Amino acid sequence: MTPRAGRIIRALAAGFLIACGIGIGATNPWWAAVVFGAPLIGAGVLLVPAATARSELPRFRRASGPAAVPVRVDAMTRSSLRTGAVQPTLVSALVSPPGDTPFQARWISSMPASDARELVASPFTAIPPPDLPRRSATTPEFDDYPGPAALLYASIAAVTALVAVFAVPEGVWRVDGPASLSLPGSDGTGSSPRGEDRTDTYTQRRQRLAEQIRTIGPAADDNVVGVWFDRGGSDRAEVYDPATGQAVTVHYIKGVGWAEPRREATDKRRRDTFSVQDLMSADIEKMTATMRAEGVKSDAEANLADLDMRRPDKDGDPRWQARFTGSTLSTIEATVDGAVALLFDPGDFAVSFDLIHKALRSAKVPFDADALTRFEIRGTAKGTPILFAGSIQNSGGVYVEYRLPRRSGSIVLAPGELPRVTSRTTTSTTSGDFSVNDVPRATFEAVRDDAMRRGDVDEFDRNAVNMLMWSTFQRDGAVRILVQLTRDDASAGTYSARGEFIQAGIR
Repeated sequence: MTPRAGRIIRALAAGFLIACGIGIGATNPWWAAVVFGAPLIGAGVLLVPAATARSELPRFRRASGPAAVPVRVDAMTRSSLRTGAVQPTLVSALVSPPGDTPFQARWISSMPASDARELVASPFTAIPPPDLPRRSATTPEFDDYPGPAALLYASIAAVTALVAVFAVPEGVWRVDGPASLSLPGSDGTGSSPRGEDRTDTYTQRRQRLAEQIRTIGPAADDNVVGVWFDRGGSDRAEVYDPATGQAVTVHYIKGVGWAEPRREATDKRRRDTFSVQDLMSADIEKMTATMRAEGVKSDAEANLADLDMRRPDKDGDPRWQARFTGSTLSTIEATVDGAVALLFDPGDFAVSFDLIHKALRSAKVPFDADALTRFEIRGTAKGTPILFAGSIQNSGGVYVEYRLPRRSGSIVLAPGELPRVTSRTTTSTTSGDFSVNDVPRATFEAVRDDAMRRGDVDEFDRNAVNMLMWSTFQRDGAVRILVQLTRDDASAGTYSARGEFIQAGIR
């Protein structure tokens, strides 16, 4: 391992120690910050390597053997000849690479006094080929070192600390200890009873947060930007202040209490907010129990970690979102009143067609008129291909775009997410390319079966499918069905709207 690699490892270790100190100090009572946090931060700062000219320069090395490069040293500039001293040394020498033209070179290396004395006595030596200096018309300066490396190790430590602090779950930093310890002159309880921290339910945490939001001011009740309940028991709310255009954040830290409210600039406005009444609408215990049950059905290792409530977009309905850890499952959403989104497999066409038909009826899209311009189903199985970019290219699901005279829009149904329906008033009188009735499930099933046969796709990969019906990119403007299963191009094909095979590939 090179000396620089060793210093980089030291910087990484220093950053991790600093992160441990910050994490423990921020998420525990004061005694933990004093006993554990401060010493760890101090040790991390002391461990950060200091870059010097001597440490960052390449070490002068002698070599022997047929591969060695002969060198005649004409001059040396260094600050010390003390015995054993290693100093930056400017070497001027004639370098004679085997089979190449000799050239005059100047370079700076970290040279021990013993090597310097030997070169003064006998200027003829040899160096290893990797140490061969570059041919350059400029003379290096001692001020060039340590150069950017002066900030390298401190930067590595700082970045490591930041990544560790924000990437490690808050609960990891918890330190068990005497909860009754308190600062001098206090009653040992902070701004909330310590004994409640271990048993607080979501109902209690929500009530506590709602009461704190109302202390911000009379307008806070109707201007909540978002609330967050994390896995470690700490809670946070962001509130928009219409009088100043700022965001006010209140933060409850488990085991500590309420932090001082923080004000800062924000680009959020009234259209991004919801009310405390919205926050209190759902039976939160029933909702989270349903979310956990849905998550376990998808993945037995799924564990509900964090819960938040926000508007997904301006003027959109606020929604709950649960995040999961320990599995491939990411999130599950719920409405304000606690109705939990369905986790479904888009590759199950019976379910997908039933859900999209219900959504189309709710959007008042006629089934017998040419209204659709895009109808796509993409599975969530590992290895599912992406035919074209779109709203379900990452999440999987069902995606429909429609166009009616004076109105157009889209519907996105993704597993674990609430339907996302958009509708826009337009001046166009043009209709879509095909109707809902032109997309029978039987046709999609038949096309998939044929693609599996052509591509020799295994039955267990049946749901790793992406199917798209539209007329875009078709030279004759006709509606086509495009299909591919897994990432093997052999199954890719283009079919007519009636499910008749036209050609291999989707282009």
